[in-house]
Amino acid sequence: MTGGEAAAPARRRRLLAAAAASVLCCVAPGVLPATPATASCAGPQHLQVEPVLLPGAAFPGGAPTPSSVLAAAGEIEVSGVGFAEGCDDTGGGLGCEGPPPVVPMRGVDLVLEQDGATWTLGTADAAGGEGYAIGWRVRFPQGVAGPAVLRARTAAAEVLIGG
Repeated sequence: MTGGEAAAPARRRRLLAAAAASVLCCVAPGVLPATPATASCAGPQHLQVEPVLLPGAAFPGGAPTPSSVLAAAGEIEVSGVGFAEGCDDTGGGLGCEGPPPVVPMRGVDLVLEQDGATWTLGTADAAGGEGYAIGWRVRFPQGVAGPAVLRARTAAAEVLIGG
């Protein structure tokens, strides 16, 4: 037996092993049970703005709407939902680590924007659990009036500040 003839059985074994591995990789995903998919991503972030009324005071015309005029000198409450980081929408898989945990956002700035100027009105941490809620109780900067936008990460709310 020559050197080439002795190497032929070893070469065939390597080729068969490679072919078997290829078949196993292609067939196994259909045969082995898969990790069920999960969906725990927070939904879109949303803001709601309401004036803070003194006890016994009433808001003219009933409940405020997005087009309501907010008093420049008064306090407002801004609340939001969906303020979470992380997303478990795959559930991991064989030989894979799971996704990072979904956690409440920390240090979320509430920013007022008007005519190219910005003011950070407050910073808050979201709560855990359902909805990942967040809230701020703030005042507008002195001298600000007219249409403006409140932003917190990807959420925005248009407001009209009275003079």
